[in-house]
Amino acid sequence: MTYISEIYLLLASNIFASNFIFSIESEYVFSAMRHFGNYQLHLVVISIIASLFCVGSINYFLGELCYKIYLYYQNPNLIARYNKLFIRFNEHWKLILLLTLAPIIGNTIIFVAGFLHNSYAKNISAFITIKTLYYLLPIF
Repeated sequence: MTYISEIYLLLASNIFASNFIFSIESEYVFSAMRHFGNYQLHLVVISIIASLFCVGSINYFLGELCYKIYLYYQNPNLIARYNKLFIRFNEHWKLILLLTLAPIIGNTIIFVAGFLHNSYAKNISAFITIKTLYYLLPIF
């Protein structure tokens, strides 16, 4: 591999690791971007979108897996709480997805969307758009 491809793979792996469910290493991405300096914009966008799609999909499907585990507990109190949370999340999903910019809690939003069976395409596309802009702002 060449030096340039290693830089973009490092960027993609840093983004993947920093956006996993309970990760707090979002500063690694910016320090790596500062260290290597000049990036080609189209390659940066491709690596960011690919890694965010992978990690967003994993987080969403882990949320769905937790929901399937949750289904085994048919307690009326738990079902009522789930329904309230589902309604609140669907009412305010645009504002909630903006929380993905928050350092620690932002990584769990897609996990919660998967747990609540919210629209996969809607949440992943909004997550990728918000996080891509978040990572591209320091470049400009």
